[in-house]
Amino acid sequence: MNNILEDPEEQAINPEAPLENKEPEAPPLNPLLQPDQTVGVRVSEKTNTLLMVDDDPTMLRLIQLVFRSDFKKILSSDDPREGLRLAMTYKPDLILLDNDMPGLKGVEVLQQLKEMPATRHIPVIMLTGNNNLETVKKALGFQVTAYLLKPCEPKTLFETVMKALS
Repeated sequence: MNNILEDPEEQAINPEAPLENKEPEAPPLNPLLQPDQTVGVRVSEKTNTLLMVDDDPTMLRLIQLVFRSDFKKILSSDDPREGLRLAMTYKPDLILLDNDMPGLKGVEVLQQLKEMPATRHIPVIMLTGNNNLETVKKALGFQVTAYLLKPCEPKTLFETVMKALS
């Protein structure tokens, strides 16, 4: 149990002031989930790093809002090649990956990630508007952790990410 001063200035004025024992508060549930949408997961310790690769700046911002209280660091890139570099450099705990991006498709990024020993262990969730059966099959063949279609409810995304991290 931690000893926490009720009023830190009181201690400075009166060194004899008693200390009050308080239980630490439970961390809050994700703020973007409404009370009736909670998933029963309290993140007691932030996970280190999330990497999001998507060419849509609105999606990148949404991911930051949804997960800002759950990750110590959120990396993002709108360029798939830069996303690969970030994955190799930072070795995130999880990668959220769009498919339809200029220059390199998400499944090609996924394939490269799974072929490299340094990144093959990282869970990758495809978050894309592409529901083409061939694309889904390729992603599954490269051991994608989950395949979510946009638009995706924040609750579903949050649950999928937490499951992938457990």
